[in-house]
Amino acid sequence: MEAVTTTFVALLDNPSLWPALAAVAVAGAVRGFAGFGGAMLFMPFGAFLFDPRIVVVALLLIDYHITQPQVRNALTKWQWRTQIPSVVGGWCGVWFGAYLLAT
Repeated sequence: MEAVTTTFVALLDNPSLWPALAAVAVAGAVRGFAGFGGAMLFMPFGAFLFDPRIVVVALLLIDYHITQPQVRNALTKWQWRTQIPSVVGGWCGVWFGAYLLAT
């Protein structure tokens, strides 16, 4: 727990934090209005400021928490037979891409 606290305090002292938060705000506004495109704005700017591996993880966590309220409603309307191949491909693709990025 101490390592997390130390990392968090170090992040608050980082001068790149405020431009990154501004990029997140702009990307969030674009995603809110258009429904897509947040990653196209956030990833290049975030990768310029921080390690791209950290930026990818941050984007996945932010995206995961944003879409969770929509999941319950979407699951009731799913056509499972047609969506399962896309889900399996997406699931494998995300992990494979994360592995490639990490190595």
